[in-house]
Amino acid sequence: MSQLLEFLTNLAVEPSQQQAFQLTPSTVMAASGLSRLEQAAIESKTKSRITEILASECFQAALTVGVPEEDPIPYPDEEPPPIPPDEPPSALPKEQGLKR
Repeated sequence: MSQLLEFLTNLAVEPSQQQAFQLTPSTVMAASGLSRLEQAAIESKTKSRITEILASECFQAALTVGVPEEDPIPYPDEEPPPIPPDEPPSALPKEQGLKR
């Protein structure tokens, strides 16, 4: 995980980190290991600067992962979808059809 993303995530979920950041933001950012560029982006309070850094760090991972596709193999525990009650018996799969 990128240092900036980890810092922002911790800041979002840790109340103690939030309080410390409100009091001394530069000290908290430096202690978190953010680069001077990352610190400057946060200090600017400019969404586009922060996003640009995150995008440059996370872009390669996004290319590697790609877009997930539907799994072609169904889960073994899934049951077939129910057949509407108004369907004629001939529409039922063989194993669900009427025994003759």
